[in-house]
Amino acid sequence: MDGEPLTVTEIVPRTGFYDYDAKYGRAAPPRPPARIPPHAAEAAMRIARLAHASLGCRGVTRADLRYDDIKTFWSS
Repeated sequence: MDGEPLTVTEIVPRTGFYDYDAKYGRAAPPRPPARIPPHAAEAAMRIARLAHASLGCRGVTRADLRYDDIKTFWSS
């Protein structure tokens, strides 16, 4: 809040695959904190902060990101 992200959460679908029904039908509750490497969580927080500021958002917003365990340009 106040322009700062709170945490990174993860959604673990009950059916094993995150499809339309898993998202809108039998949705699993978000699980904080996400079980991802610290560098990935830090990158997600930076991206969320940048998106919130760049779009001129105020109040509470949510940024949905997808994590894949592959090397990327921001990985260390």
